[in-house]
Amino acid sequence: MIENDKIFQPETGTVVSIENDRALIRLTRTKACEFCGQCSVSKEDGMMELLADLPENESVKPGDQVQLIKKPGYQARAILLLLLMPLAGLLLGSGIGYLFFPENEPLEALLALLGLFLAFTASLIFIRIKKWHKGAGLTLKKL
Repeated sequence: MIENDKIFQPETGTVVSIENDRALIRLTRTKACEFCGQCSVSKEDGMMELLADLPENESVKPGDQVQLIKKPGYQARAILLLLLMPLAGLLLGSGIGYLFFPENEPLEALLALLGLFLAFTASLIFIRIKKWHKGAGLTLKKL
């Protein structure tokens, strides 16, 4: 592991509020999430806020310092949706283009790109509906 590198450090933050077995955590944006833009990031101070599930055996209150723990599987599902669904759209669009327009390669390529665009847009909408970007799959541990 690389020393003093913000990418590999565990994410820690401060509990802002607690609502319905979830805590609102305020933390500094790391280099790993610099270009994502999925959470509510303040442009002024570089801080972001995420919701995390409260574990049953932890008692936390606003102002406590906590470490965020990612549950396995949530990120994997989101990544697979963002990679595999557009790839399937690209292949499906290409296949449809080849079946209906076998002699017209530019139209086949256009349908492949259209399939890619539609599948990527659908995967983004699905991820937003599932709220995987709003902290689902995160839990916390009191420091």
